[in-house]
Amino acid sequence: MNFTVPQFIEEETKIIGPLSFRQIVFIAIAIGISTIAYFSVSNFFIFILITAVSLGIGTSLALLKINKTPLPILIKNFFLFSFKPKIYLWQKSREKEVSSIKKELVKKDISKDKKPPISLSKRSRIQDLSIEISSKK
Repeated sequence: MNFTVPQFIEEETKIIGPLSFRQIVFIAIAIGISTIAYFSVSNFFIFILITAVSLGIGTSLALLKINKTPLPILIKNFFLFSFKPKIYLWQKSREKEVSSIKKELVKKDISKDKKPPISLSKRSRIQDLSIEISSKK
């Protein structure tokens, strides 16, 4: 008897109702900021403004998902992508070397009987695939 085993289960445990611990923490921090603003700010309008902003940010961090990805993970991925070094496959210096070699070959009047002393060969398909695989990591 074969049973299918579910894989890639990444659902967080629900603590209070439909909310997980991470979501409760985000909302609790927003409520804490609102409480501190209530006791420290004398103007009621500024208190309402601070409360609206903190609760909006807290609930969006806790509940908002974009393409089934939670907002904190999306923000983390954005900053990692922005500040992590990137791999560029096109290298300008190699392009200059190839063009200078071509110019030298053109300057030398190579007869048709002789083979050119420098042969320019393209990279093999295996090298191209290895570069593609290494750049996807």
